[in-house]
Amino acid sequence: LFGPGRGLGRLMGWACIFLTAWALAACDGSKEPDAEPDAERDTVPILLVVPRTGPLAGVGNGMIVGAEMALADYLQSHPGIKPKPRLVIQDETAPDYRPGGLAAFGKAPVVVGHALESTLSLARPTYLATRTVVLLPLIGSPQAQESGQGWFYRLMASDEEQGRALGLFAAQKLKARNTLALVGDAPWCPAAAKGFGEAAAGAGAQARSLVLPPDDPGIDALVQRPGAGPPDAVLLAASPRKALASAAALHQAGVKAPLLGTHVLGRTDILPLLEAMGFSVHLSLPVDPLDPPESARSFFAEFERERHKGADWVMAASYDAVRLALQGLETSGGKPDALKAFLDGTQAPDKAWLGLAGTYRFGPGSQSSSPVAVVTAGPRLLNHLPETKD
Repeated sequence: LFGPGRGLGRLMGWACIFLTAWALAACDGSKEPDAEPDAERDTVPILLVVPRTGPLAGVGNGMIVGAEMALADYLQSHPGIKPKPRLVIQDETAPDYRPGGLAAFGKAPVVVGHALESTLSLARPTYLATRTVVLLPLIGSPQAQESGQGWFYRLMASDEEQGRALGLFAAQKLKARNTLALVGDAPWCPAAAKGFGEAAAGAGAQARSLVLPPDDPGIDALVQRPGAGPPDAVLLAASPRKALASAAALHQAGVKAPLLGTHVLGRTDILPLLEAMGFSVHLSLPVDPLDPPESARSFFAEFERERHKGADWVMAASYDAVRLALQGLETSGGKPDALKAFLDGTQAPDKAWLGLAGTYRFGPGSQSSSPVAVVTAGPRLLNHLPETKD
């Protein structure tokens, strides 16, 4: 099992990471090189696919920083390793985005990333044709994983798993007895609402759901049904914009129940607006940066001590994915079938993989499990969210 590195060398390496993270975006891996530089001939690339422009550019930067930290820690503990692993970064939001990047030329045995399901879908035929392992740290859709026909591995807890964690939190921690799930039209929304409702009901709460209209919801769409009583916990299973519109309608209707949401709402352009309306907010994230598990405490503490700011949850998720890729490459020698066998082997009880966030098991459908934590928002949490603009 891999764990985070230690020591002064790690702190010095991290300082360099921040100075180079933005410059690394130029190496987007979208074109086959005419001739491989001498310095790269004895290396094995990991293709990191991230958004570099638009509202999720901050997410992409966090993915790069986390990936670079994982690689720096690995190289510190594996001096002189051959072939030497390196990161090649591809911008999935670039106008000239080429699905598959280096994988299209058989040069990258493993891909980490894709914050956007749309670009993953575009690259899917290339990944399958080249038998490329894809690790997904930010996509919680089981359908996205299943589309990979056994070659895609999801590290993010599924939308239903996150909904279930939030439902239990609402019923057990918040003592909610009348829960409401507001369901958007994105493909992941019904699964999150389903997990939330089943978990809340199983813990003794009443669970209702309401599918939001296509346009911005009005007050009339969100007020309680006759005889139902006001909700005392509301899940916003919707896109960020629709979640904000729903929260505004709840606010105007006088509903002050706590709001709950998945990692989709864990952004700096969303959380402050929800809190400004007077709501308490609780989010499901891969790891709780305010009270991290033992496996992640040194990561967050050393990062804050060195950078005087908090590492965000995207960095931790990306760190885990790249560290998993590195262990897989070391174990398999970069051979696709052996790399796949290593990941599939984590389904065994004594073979689960331990990352920063906790324990992971990889497999089809319900056989896959990933860490998930419910985090109560507040001023401190903003320091641990990716900077986003919408």
